[in-house]
Amino acid sequence: MLKRPLSRRQLFQRVMGAGRAGAKPARPLPFTEHVQGIPTLNLNDWTLAVGGLVTAPLSFTHDDLQGSSRARADVLLVCVANSASNQRMMSACWSGIRLTDILESSAVKPEAQFIQFYGADGYTTYLPIHLADQIILADHCDGELLTLAQGYPFRLIAPGLYGYKLPKWITRIALVESPLTGYWESRGMPASGQLATSAFILSPAHRQSVPMQPLVLAGVAYTGTDSIDQVEIAIDDGDWMPVRLDSPAQSAVHWQTTWLPPAPGDYAIRIRATDSAGVTSSASADANRSGFTRVHSLIVRVQA
Repeated sequence: MLKRPLSRRQLFQRVMGAGRAGAKPARPLPFTEHVQGIPTLNLNDWTLAVGGLVTAPLSFTHDDLQGSSRARADVLLVCVANSASNQRMMSACWSGIRLTDILESSAVKPEAQFIQFYGADGYTTYLPIHLADQIILADHCDGELLTLAQGYPFRLIAPGLYGYKLPKWITRIALVESPLTGYWESRGMPASGQLATSAFILSPAHRQSVPMQPLVLAGVAYTGTDSIDQVEIAIDDGDWMPVRLDSPAQSAVHWQTTWLPPAPGDYAIRIRATDSAGVTSSASADANRSGFTRVHSLIVRVQA
């Protein structure tokens, strides 16, 4: 079940970090995705089991974890179906327990290559073990306790990954040599779940009619664990032109520029982003299988 999308102004605020620690709480989340519905949980019965290729399998109650040291991270959460017309993304400060602290208690065996996660709703996915030090079992968002719909008591949070690699309601963690195929991976999504470098035009809207005067073009761009180095626009079949970034060298940025139409008529406007690793949004990427990485374009109608 999806919440109502944010307005363009609200989305700008979220992506530009209005959800940072100390800012106004970013709840309710702008979107929540449930594959099999929200499970019924009782904290008195809830446990987190850690097993598989470990020397000491353990089971933690909710009370057991309350004394653990806390970690927090500013992470951009993006649904793989995110687009300009279907906004499913937010930047927030997430806090919880470091996965490595839990794994150290169980003593992971050297042959373990992957971490398999299981949610109370039956959802499962996995991540390579080398990402363990980037993962938080989060129970707070922007200083506010998560609700059950948002994944309480613990959901996975890690930078640079799409939401389908960050399950909610974690009840079991297994260290494995070969992982089980996850729900979305079995339906064609990439196993890495890496956030693709993407850019969107959020204003004006597609096929919007505008007057013959300077037009403000604005939108967002994001990438995974790198940062956005450049955003460019092109009008019709013209050359790519760089635009100003409000906050360069971040994983999510708001871009804006002003364009003066030369004459009335319909114009195609394209946008693309390049990250610090030199990866540029691709015009040929498959949005349904590897994230919305296609060059976003729209038509604007200039009236005399």
